[in-house]
Amino acid sequence: MADIEYLTLEEVAQKLGISVKTVKEYLNEGKLKGERNPVSGSWIRVAESDFQEFLTGKPAEVVKPNEKAGSDIPVEVSEAKQQTTLAKELADKAKLQNEEHKAKIEMELRQNGYDSIEDGLADAEVKQKEALEMLEMSNKERTSPSSPRNWIR
Repeated sequence: MADIEYLTLEEVAQKLGISVKTVKEYLNEGKLKGERNPVSGSWIRVAESDFQEFLTGKPAEVVKPNEKAGSDIPVEVSEAKQQTTLAKELADKAKLQNEEHKAKIEMELRQNGYDSIEDGLADAEVKQKEALEMLEMSNKERTSPSSPRNWIR
């Protein structure tokens, strides 16, 4: 019987660049397979093979270390495929985080009366121009010899 290697929820979270809470959500939703504590029922660990299946979308082949040399696929190619898969997973995660961030900004803008990010940006630009104009006027007043501020020195 092959020894099964396990990852803690913290290790899974670290490898994916997400929180432990998100790992637990993946486990609860069945996106990721894991094992529960038999007493408390809380999630405690994920088999390395289940983690690899989560990353690749395919069941991981159980290969003993001494069998790697006799494999049809060189170890370097296999590792490169895993790195490519992980890179794709991380890119997908970054895209999802970007979309979540954009949705949060849109929600805040809508709560402030804007219909879109573009409307919010356009209004911010107008307010920025107005603020710059007010600053310029204030600076001119301060440096003007006829300014009441310059009367008493």
